[in-house]
Amino acid sequence: MIVYRRGHDIDMIRLIELFEEAGYKDKTGDFNKLLNMVESSAEVITAWDFDYMIGFINSNGGEKAEYVLVDPEYSEMGIDKELISRINSFGS
Repeated sequence: MIVYRRGHDIDMIRLIELFEEAGYKDKTGDFNKLLNMVESSAEVITAWDFDYMIGFINSNGGEKAEYVLVDPEYSEMGIDKELISRINSFGS
């Protein structure tokens, strides 16, 4: 069962893996910069399969998400759409 959580308390090591899996290796070289990006986000929502973070979305308060990341093994489950829907509902 996939659970969605709102908040900045996330698995940073897993976030690095999600960025790398999505092809954003250039974003993972500076841990402090990545941590600052998360902490400065207006909204953060994550998707979890038990205690394993499988999705991430963040927004800086605008109408668009900054990053939408989903573990490739879960990519056909509509998690990306659910993350987008949830972050859009917080913005309205």
